[in-house]
Amino acid sequence: MSSTVVFSSEQAAVALWSFGEDSLVDRAFALTEAEVRRLWVVAGGHWRVDHSLPLKSQLSPDKVIAFTCIEYFEGQLRPLNRERRRPEKDQPEHLRNAKPFQGSTF
Repeated sequence: MSSTVVFSSEQAAVALWSFGEDSLVDRAFALTEAEVRRLWVVAGGHWRVDHSLPLKSQLSPDKVIAFTCIEYFEGQLRPLNRERRRPEKDQPEHLRNAKPFQGSTF
């Protein structure tokens, strides 16, 4: 059984910023709907107990999204720049209130 992790390009940008991946934030905003839909499946493959992600802390949906984007943009997995999220109060204004995916998931 395969699963998907549904997210928007805005949510991907926030996840990347949260874990210190600043250089990839603008690329996440530029993802097309078709690219985001393909990434849902990749993220679903990472969302499992026996994941092989380079991670020492507990897996979370935002981490899965960040790893998936890193893999897509850079061509391979690598550790996140930060394992713990940055404080939300430090989040840039343009990342606040990220909208979830708005289209049909079917």
